[in-house]
Amino acid sequence: IFQVMFSIIAMDFFKLEAKQNGYLMAYFGIVQMVVQGGVIGRLTSRFPERSLLLLSIGVTAGVGLAQAYMQTVFQLCLTVTPWIFSLSVFNVITDSMLTKSVPSSDT
Repeated sequence: IFQVMFSIIAMDFFKLEAKQNGYLMAYFGIVQMVVQGGVIGRLTSRFPERSLLLLSIGVTAGVGLAQAYMQTVFQLCLTVTPWIFSLSVFNVITDSMLTKSVPSSDT
């Protein structure tokens, strides 16, 4: 849904032109690369999975509340960074937990 509809929603809600929307999507991509490439690996090697899972859920809840009051593109850019962080951590941790729960003979 994010990949398909977010551009349309952002253009309508923030009254963005196509060029500005492209810059916004590029910003999201760069933030995601930095978070996944530089942050997630360090966190997963230092902290237990349960703690990171709870952290990601808490950050997602906080970002959801912040986005309810968001009105400008700048505010969106501020809330997207922790949002991408929390979703990336959640995805990595849940994938790891699911992988560990399946016997190696079944993989």
